[in-house]
Amino acid sequence: MKKFLPSLKPKTCNLKPRSGYTLIELLVAMSVFVIITSIAVGGFVRGLRTSRQAAALASANANVASALEQMMREMRTGLAFNTAGCPGGCIKFKNSASKDIQYQLDNERILRTEDGDITQITDDNVEVSYLNFVLLEDDSYPDRITIQIGINAKELGVEEGTINLQTTVSARN
Repeated sequence: MKKFLPSLKPKTCNLKPRSGYTLIELLVAMSVFVIITSIAVGGFVRGLRTSRQAAALASANANVASALEQMMREMRTGLAFNTAGCPGGCIKFKNSASKDIQYQLDNERILRTEDGDITQITDDNVEVSYLNFVLLEDDSYPDRITIQIGINAKELGVEEGTINLQTTVSARN
């Protein structure tokens, strides 16, 4: 019967003082791990920030492209263009329905005024830094208006960087 009972004698561990890692080796290994992890996390965070900036700039660009298209569509059928008499960048004209139209920059927004009714045509996520209208009047050609605009994306964390756009539209006879 003694053959089947396990031995209940305690085992002693014989530690050898020369085996294992020293404190300096552990510190070096942990330092290398922390440095590599920090670089990886920093790269990931930078990628997220860049992605957010690209999305904000694409959204701002799409919004301003829509506003430019609206202005150009109305200017193609407009008459009696005038860029004098208003502060900053603005243009006044009569649209195809003979209503007085004015486009102007006010407080980093593009505003459209139709017979006294003011509407904002750029979103709040767009900061318009400048808006210029260059009118070319020539008797042998229809009026041509060059629109120059500078935009920034207005979002937290997006670095400053103005996108400059310029286009020319010709009024129809």
